[in-house]
Amino acid sequence: MDIQQIWRDSLDLWGTVAQHPMLHAAIGLAALLLISLIVRRLARFLVLQGGRLLARQHALKWLDDLRHNKVFHRLAQTTPSLVLQFGLKLVPELSDTAQHFLGNVALAFTLLFMTMALSCLLDALLDIYARTEHARTRSIKGYVQLAKLMLWIFASIVIVATLIDRSPLERIKSQKHQKREPDPFDREETERILTYMHERYDEQVWNWYEFAFGTGMRPSEQIVVQWRDVDWKRQSIRVERARVRAVEKSTKTRTVRDVDLTPRMMAVLRRQKAHSFMRGLDSPIFINPVTNTPWPDVQDQRKLYFHPALRALGIRSRDAYQTRHTYATTALMGGVNPAYIARQLGHKSAAMLFRHYSKWIDHADYGREAAKLNQIYGS
Repeated sequence: MDIQQIWRDSLDLWGTVAQHPMLHAAIGLAALLLISLIVRRLARFLVLQGGRLLARQHALKWLDDLRHNKVFHRLAQTTPSLVLQFGLKLVPELSDTAQHFLGNVALAFTLLFMTMALSCLLDALLDIYARTEHARTRSIKGYVQLAKLMLWIFASIVIVATLIDRSPLERIKSQKHQKREPDPFDREETERILTYMHERYDEQVWNWYEFAFGTGMRPSEQIVVQWRDVDWKRQSIRVERARVRAVEKSTKTRTVRDVDLTPRMMAVLRRQKAHSFMRGLDSPIFINPVTNTPWPDVQDQRKLYFHPALRALGIRSRDAYQTRHTYATTALMGGVNPAYIARQLGHKSAAMLFRHYSKWIDHADYGREAAKLNQIYGS
């Protein structure tokens, strides 16, 4: 047998696989699944054997109750999903969307088996209590059953929320909390900020904020937008993901939208190409100019550049999210169709735009409607 020939054939096979990203990812997932099953059997053996040995000691007899009620068995069942959760990042060519979805499924299974383990633990505690003197006069079986019912209700809500990637508290609104109104920058402030950044900071910082002011994208969306999302022919950019607290997920409204780009925004992208385009189509468009790596979150830009710029210019301090509100209000004051702005911003409906920006919509007529009323009712 020619070892060198086998080695060359193996390299050729691997090269063929590498040319097909989906096949590459499928092989990686299959390998990860196999590893998780091996780890499960190993964990089950170690946990069960360890529990059996410790239960032989009289002082640790309660461990036998845990083993009899399959507490250790359920804990061992969490290992495959845990391996999948933390191993998905190592699978080559796996898309961010697939990684996020499979991670949620794995987390749901982890929560399921942890809930089953806790339920078994309650059964074991009931058995332990049954051997005490107090069990003859007072039963706690009803309390245990109630605790298990509450546990499963809570776990079911959390598991479903994990699978659909939505917080169960999302629809709960505090009646005492008054949502802040938009506090946008005016045109003069916007241009002063951008001019300052152009003159004082790295070009990539200027690019980031000019793009933010000129597209109305949420900072959590802009931080993960990639070169493959740009449609140079139609002059638009697709927004389909966001990064919140270092976790990549779908957009706030869970929708995909295409944002039209003005010539000024296309010029921003052409400038930014010199900094990150050669990294590949999957590379984020905007990267940290100091480390030349993707931004982990949106806080660093604000602390290092945005707020210092406002202080230096003597402009009232506001959150960088106001770049989005500035885009909306500037367009409304310019007479742009509200329905079009709503689509650009990714609002579910134009009604949301009217709720947020009704004051600027009223001002968009530059007093024309007020003049009509004066003509009708004036003296």
